[in-house]
This record gives sequence, structure tokens and C-alpha cells, in this order.
Amino acid sequence: MGLRWHLVDHVERSGLTWPLLEERLGFTVGADLKGATPPIDLSLPIVADLCQALACQPGDLLTWTPDDAAEQAERALAQDQSFQSFLAYRRTDQG
Repeated sequence: MGLRWHLVDHVERSGLTWPLLEERLGFTVGADLKGATPPIDLSLPIVADLCQALACQPGDLLTWTPDDAAEQAERALAQDQSFQSFLAYRRTDQG
């Protein structure tokens, strides 16, 4: 699943309008902040400003959901060098 960005949901629940939020922040909230995925260049000062303006915590705006267990295990095995060496050995051993 990964990181999820909840700014739009939080603004809607707070009863604020975007213009009022932007007035509190002192800057325009761009489209990159209004998506479900956090912007790649999201900075801690921006998160702090948003939290102050919305009277919330960073965890209200940003959550992380782990992938399911099978995906996690598959990813861990793919990154495990000893397991990769074993697979390479098995492929050459089987001819």
C-alpha cells in the first residue's frame, strides 16, 4: 500500500475552505498537495505549517500502510543476496 496523504480529507472534516486555509498558511496550496499520494518533495516545514493551520498532528495527514505479508516476504527474498546466490547455484546445478 505505502504512504497515503490525507490533506483533502482533513480539510473537509475541519470545515475549512481552501481559501481560508491558504490565508492561515500564507501560501497557495498547490494541486500536488491535494492528491492521495504525498508530494515527492514534501518538506517537514510544510507539514508543520499545515499541522499548525489545521490544529492536527502529522499522523493525521500522512499514514503508512504496509504491503500484505506475501508481498513483504517476496520483496525481502528478492533483496537477500544469499538467497539470490542460492537460486543462481540451483540454476547452474540443474544444468
